Amino acid sequence: MNAINFTRASLPECRIAFVLAVLLLGANAFAQGATDKVTGEYTRAGCYDCQPDQALSFISYRLVEAHEATSKHPQKGFFYAINDAGTWFALDFTDDFNTCVNIYEDGRARIAGVVQDGNGPQVGRAFGFYMEDNGEPAYFSDRVHTVRFTLDYDSEDARQYLHHWCETGDLPGDPLFGYAVWFGIVIDGNFVVHNSPKDGD
Repeated sequence: MNAINFTRASLPECRIAFVLAVLLLGANAFAQGATDKVTGEYTRAGCYDCQPDQALSFISYRLVEAHEATSKHPQKGFFYAINDAGTWFALDFTDDFNTCVNIYEDGRARIAGVVQDGNGPQVGRAFGFYMEDNGEPAYFSDRVHTVRFTLDYDSEDARQYLHHWCETGDLPGDPLFGYAVWFGIVIDGNFVVHNSPKDGD
């Protein structure tokens, strides 16, 4: 995707896709009072410490509703991303073998998974998503980064890496073939990391 100069008025019409994603994937996500979770609809652009007047690239539109497991309830929710070209992928957090959710401190979350659904090259690969909620407004404040654990498809090693990373933030050993990290920032919308005071972390 070519770099563009972003303004809020330049967002393409991807809201319909988001609504469809909520209807199709959101049935397994519902509110729980004392559950750590990350929720939101936001637009992410590829950069780390950029400013609003800089050219941005790798823009995608994302929905997240990821609930951490508790002693009474299993992990659940979804993550959905689509770009201007219509390439999309999704994670289903009810599948805790292939995914993980860890809200590990106030405003910080790591979610990850082996992509099972989509129409692009992500399907079959393992990705992690670090989410940093820095309060309101989210515009050029909330930060994210994406970890690709490997270029290999259907990798058991990558599945083990994503679970270890989700729990600790570290890799369990040397990086796998194709390991990469992309930094990003929120340029529209918002996500919120809810860390319940009742669960002890």
